[in-house]
Formats: sequence, C-alpha cells, structure tokens
Amino acid sequence: MKIKLLSTLVAFLSVITCHAQASRTQDGIFIRPAYGLMSSGLTLHGGSLAVGSRTDNAEGSVEVGYYKGAVDSVDINIVPILGNFRYYIPLGSDKLQFHVGASVGGTIVNLNGSVVYEGYTYTGSGSLGFLTAGVGAGLTYNITEKLALDAEYRYLVNWNSANSLSYGAGLFSGGLSYTF
Repeated sequence: MKIKLLSTLVAFLSVITCHAQASRTQDGIFIRPAYGLMSSGLTLHGGSLAVGSRTDNAEGSVEVGYYKGAVDSVDINIVPILGNFRYYIPLGSDKLQFHVGASVGGTIVNLNGSVVYEGYTYTGSGSLGFLTAGVGAGLTYNITEKLALDAEYRYLVNWNSANSLSYGAGLFSGGLSYTF
C-alpha cells in the first residue's frame, strides 16, 4: 500500500514538474480595488496591492490591503497581509479565464469609538491581530499578454484566539494585473 501511494505521488509530482517547465513564468504587480461586506453588515471600502509570479495556469502572490468602514460611532480600519494562490482555467480561449484561489495570513484591525459586539462593549481605540484564511473565485480577462482585468469574490475568516473573537468578510474586488 505504501509503495503504491509513493509511486502515485511521484507520478503526480512528475506531471506537475513537466507542466511547470512547459509554462511561461511572469512576475507581476496586481492592483485590486475592493468593496466588502462583513458578516455583521459592516460595509468596507478599500483595496490591495499584491506582488507575485504567474505561470499559464497558476499564480502565487503576497498581498497587503487596506479597508475602511464605520458602524455607529466606531471607525474601523482593516489591514490584511496575505499569501495567495490562484489556479486558472481557460474558458474557450486564452483571453477569458475562471480562477479559484486560497489565502492565508494575518489581519490587523484598528478600532476607534464604542461598539457592542456579541455582548461585549469596546470603547476607545486599539488594535487586534487575527489569523486569516479564505477562499475565492472569479474571472480574468487578458487584455494583452501583460495586462489583465480581474473580478473576484473572496470570503475571508478571521480568528483571534486570545479574545475568542472571529468574524467573516465577503469581498468583491476588481482590478488590473500587470506582468513583466
């Protein structure tokens, strides 16, 4: 059983390696303005800047975002720092592609004001750090070989074990990807 599993794994890695060698790799900058809605109903506006590398069908990037919102008398600023992976599937041509992806990293949330959340009242200003993970899907339209237009929906879940807090945020984003 172990030998069969090992031989299957070796075959799988061989296929991936051969495909990666046949793919062209391009480094790029990805700018994605976003509109978000948290599970609590808070509306977020902002965007992100990512730097990464892309092959014909996969992309890896490091992203820094900034999102701002307000609820009642509280200003909220959210700064996620994420590692992302996207897998691209062509839709009939090289111009239009569907993609699925995953993200993992951390998020800093700055609060200023007073809010009641799950029975707790938070007043003043402060910051909380969260572990962040998410999934997403979207469409990419390749305008040229180096410039693409993106539209995506991502759902991110954030956990802070020290305070037993968690929240989810759905983000719609659109933007440009430039590879060089």
